[in-house]
Amino acid sequence: MKANSRESWSRLVALARQVPPAENEVVEMPYGFATRVAARGLAAMDKGVASLFEPFALRALGIAAVAAITIMALGFNPVLQNIREEVAAVGADPVSVLVD
Repeated sequence: MKANSRESWSRLVALARQVPPAENEVVEMPYGFATRVAARGLAAMDKGVASLFEPFALRALGIAAVAAITIMALGFNPVLQNIREEVAAVGADPVSVLVD
């Protein structure tokens, strides 16, 4: 820093005090200011206990999907067997029986 930084600062403050206050002047924030403030605020938030489970969320979703597909595949065969038995008991196509 310069050796006369105190002097420069004093001169700057003195000039700033001489500026007349603006009346009825609307101060507009720069473009994107609100977004930056919100982003910094959210980044500074404490994540808490919920953040412990975030890495496992997609894995759990995948496991649930595989389990659902497996259960549907295993449960499909007894349903088909039951339909075949009903068709054999009726002796005809179930659609033709309903239409008649």
